[in-house]
Formats: sequence, C-alpha cells, structure tokens
Amino acid sequence: MKTKTLLLALCAALPLTAHAYKLDRTMDCSMTVRDFFTPLVQAHAIQTPASMIGPKGANYFKKTSDNALTFFNMTVGWVVGYTNEPLLFTPPSDGTIPNFQGYGFYLQAPIAEVQATLASVGATAAQVRRIEPNVTYVYCEFPAAE
Repeated sequence: MKTKTLLLALCAALPLTAHAYKLDRTMDCSMTVRDFFTPLVQAHAIQTPASMIGPKGANYFKKTSDNALTFFNMTVGWVVGYTNEPLLFTPPSDGTIPNFQGYGFYLQAPIAEVQATLASVGATAAQVRRIEPNVTYVYCEFPAAE
C-alpha cells in the first residue's frame, strides 16, 4: 500500500517538474534579444503579447501559469525585453522608438546572492539592480538596433 501511495505521489509531481524552464545559461549577454526570447515563446514559458509596456518601451512578460522559470534555482518573476521586432514587442503608446534593446528578468532573491551566482558562472557582462530587499533585476542591454 505504501508503494502505491509513493508511486501516485511521484506521478502527481511529474507534471510540475516537467514544465520547469531554466534560464541558467542566458546571462553572459552574448545572445541577441531574439535568441533569448525564441525558446521562451516556443516552450510557452511566457505569456504573449506582453502584459505591460514600460514608459521607456520595455515589454514585461508574465510567466505562464503552468511553467516555472528559474535562474540557478532562484524563482524568476517577470521577463523583460525590447528590440524592434514587431511580432513580439510593442513600442510605447506615445510612438517613440526606444533607444535600447535588451533582455532580462526579475528574481526573487537578494542582490548579493544574485551577484555571487553571476560571478561564479563568469557572467560578468550582466547588469544587476536591487529593486527590493529580496527582488533583483538582472539584465543585458545593448545599443538600439538600426
């Protein structure tokens, strides 16, 4: 009886782990915005179109409800990005074209933990910004595409 209960519990847990999407190898800033977002869209890891457009043009994407996004076991909240790719990104409503392109995400982790993780994997090009004590924004930003 115990074996059946354990087997049922493992089967129930499989769908939860099968939908995890790891962003572990994305923050060396060598990827294009398209290369970063394409697998996320194909895996249905983020909701499209963007849920929110920031005042400077950054597009904010929610993760899908059935997917868990992680970065070295830290929980990813929003995924953020912009480039002049009209199929995925929406420019600001005032019609201005952002003067940057880039990608990143918000982590539910303190900045010191995020910085230590980035340093340990050699991702020194990624920029890090503390948003709240346990929320950190990690991003790669480039000049605007021409």
